[in-house]
Amino acid sequence: MLPLRVRVALQVQRVLAHLFFPVFAMGVVIALRFRGYRIEEIARVRQSFRAIARTCRGPILLCSNHLTVVDSAIIAWALASNWTYLFRFHLFAWNLPEWKNFYRNVGLRILCYLGKCVP
Repeated sequence: MLPLRVRVALQVQRVLAHLFFPVFAMGVVIALRFRGYRIEEIARVRQSFRAIARTCRGPILLCSNHLTVVDSAIIAWALASNWTYLFRFHLFAWNLPEWKNFYRNVGLRILCYLGKCVP
Protein backbone atom coordinates (compact mmCIF):
# COMPACT_ATOMS: atom_id res chain seq x y z
CA MET A 1 0.00 0.00 0.00
CA LEU A 2 1.20 3.51 -0.81
CA PRO A 3 2.06 5.88 2.03
CA LEU A 4 -0.68 8.35 2.97
CA ARG A 5 1.31 11.32 1.63
CA VAL A 6 1.56 9.70 -1.83
CA ARG A 7 -2.12 8.70 -1.86
CA VAL A 8 -3.15 12.26 -0.97
CA ALA A 9 -0.85 13.69 -3.67
CA LEU A 10 -2.36 11.36 -6.29
CA GLN A 11 -5.89 12.26 -5.18
CA VAL A 12 -5.09 15.98 -5.51
CA GLN A 13 -3.63 15.32 -8.97
CA ARG A 14 -6.76 13.38 -9.99
CA VAL A 15 -9.08 16.17 -8.82
CA LEU A 16 -7.08 18.89 -10.60
CA ALA A 17 -6.88 16.78 -13.76
CA HIS A 18 -10.66 16.38 -13.68
CA LEU A 19 -11.24 20.10 -13.14
CA PHE A 20 -8.97 21.09 -16.01
CA PHE A 21 -10.01 18.21 -18.27
CA PRO A 22 -12.35 20.19 -20.59
CA VAL A 23 -9.61 22.65 -21.53
CA PHE A 24 -6.85 20.03 -21.55
CA ALA A 25 -8.81 17.54 -23.68
CA MET A 26 -10.02 20.04 -26.25
CA GLY A 27 -6.46 21.31 -26.69
CA VAL A 28 -5.16 17.79 -27.20
CA VAL A 29 -7.84 16.82 -29.74
CA ILE A 30 -7.45 20.08 -31.67
CA ALA A 31 -3.66 19.62 -31.76
CA LEU A 32 -3.94 16.00 -32.89
CA ARG A 33 -6.48 16.81 -35.60
CA PHE A 34 -4.40 19.78 -36.76
CA ARG A 35 -1.40 17.48 -37.13
CA GLY A 36 -3.49 15.06 -39.19
CA TYR A 37 -3.86 12.19 -36.71
CA ARG A 38 -6.80 9.84 -37.32
CA ILE A 39 -7.83 6.60 -35.64
CA GLU A 40 -8.93 3.81 -37.96
CA GLU A 41 -12.00 1.89 -36.81
CA ILE A 42 -12.37 4.19 -33.81
CA ALA A 43 -15.92 2.96 -33.06
CA ARG A 44 -14.69 -0.65 -32.80
CA VAL A 45 -11.71 0.36 -30.65
CA ARG A 46 -13.95 2.32 -28.26
CA GLN A 47 -16.47 -0.52 -28.08
CA SER A 48 -13.69 -2.93 -27.12
CA PHE A 49 -12.42 -0.52 -24.48
CA ARG A 50 -15.91 -0.16 -22.97
CA ALA A 51 -16.16 -3.95 -22.70
CA ILE A 52 -12.77 -4.16 -20.98
CA ALA A 53 -13.47 -1.18 -18.70
CA ARG A 54 -16.66 -2.81 -17.40
CA THR A 55 -14.52 -5.54 -15.83
CA CYS A 56 -12.11 -3.12 -14.08
CA ARG A 57 -12.69 -2.43 -10.41
CA GLY A 58 -9.86 0.04 -9.83
CA PRO A 59 -8.09 2.78 -11.75
CA ILE A 60 -6.86 2.08 -15.27
CA LEU A 61 -3.11 2.35 -15.86
CA LEU A 62 -1.82 2.95 -19.37
CA CYS A 63 1.71 1.79 -20.18
CA SER A 64 2.21 2.60 -23.85
CA ASN A 65 5.91 1.63 -23.93
CA HIS A 66 6.63 4.57 -26.22
CA LEU A 67 8.86 7.57 -25.70
CA THR A 68 7.17 10.36 -27.65
CA VAL A 69 5.10 13.11 -26.08
CA VAL A 70 1.86 12.32 -27.93
CA ASP A 71 1.54 8.52 -27.61
CA SER A 72 -0.52 8.49 -24.44
CA ALA A 73 -2.76 11.29 -25.74
CA ILE A 74 -3.42 9.38 -28.97
CA ILE A 75 -4.21 6.19 -27.08
CA ALA A 76 -6.58 8.00 -24.69
CA TRP A 77 -8.30 9.68 -27.65
CA ALA A 78 -8.69 6.30 -29.36
CA LEU A 79 -10.15 4.57 -26.30
CA ALA A 80 -12.98 6.99 -25.49
CA SER A 81 -14.43 10.36 -26.40
CA ASN A 82 -13.87 13.50 -24.36
CA TRP A 83 -17.54 13.38 -23.33
CA THR A 84 -17.07 9.87 -21.96
CA TYR A 85 -14.03 10.96 -19.96
CA LEU A 86 -15.76 14.11 -18.75
CA PHE A 87 -18.66 12.19 -17.24
CA ARG A 88 -16.81 8.96 -16.39
CA PHE A 89 -13.42 10.38 -15.48
CA HIS A 90 -12.29 7.15 -13.83
CA LEU A 91 -11.92 5.74 -17.37
CA PHE A 92 -9.27 8.34 -18.19
CA ALA A 93 -6.19 6.21 -17.63
CA TRP A 94 -3.18 7.05 -15.51
CA ASN A 95 0.00 7.07 -17.61
CA LEU A 96 3.60 6.13 -17.00
CA PRO A 97 5.62 8.32 -19.37
CA GLU A 98 9.37 8.20 -19.81
CA TRP A 99 10.63 10.64 -17.18
CA LYS A 100 13.51 12.01 -19.29
CA ASN A 101 11.26 12.90 -22.22
CA PHE A 102 8.38 14.51 -20.34
CA TYR A 103 9.82 16.28 -17.33
CA ARG A 104 12.50 18.35 -19.03
CA ASN A 105 10.56 21.65 -18.91
CA VAL A 106 7.82 23.22 -16.83
CA GLY A 107 5.22 23.29 -19.61
CA LEU A 108 5.47 19.56 -20.28
CA ARG A 109 5.44 18.87 -16.53
CA ILE A 110 2.14 20.74 -16.17
CA LEU A 111 0.61 18.96 -19.17
CA CYS A 112 1.73 15.60 -17.79
CA TYR A 113 0.39 16.41 -14.34
CA LEU A 114 -3.02 17.38 -15.74
CA GLY A 115 -2.93 14.33 -18.02
CA LYS A 116 -2.71 11.98 -15.01
CA CYS A 117 0.91 11.04 -15.63
CA VAL A 118 3.08 9.47 -12.97
CA PRO A 119 6.77 9.58 -13.98
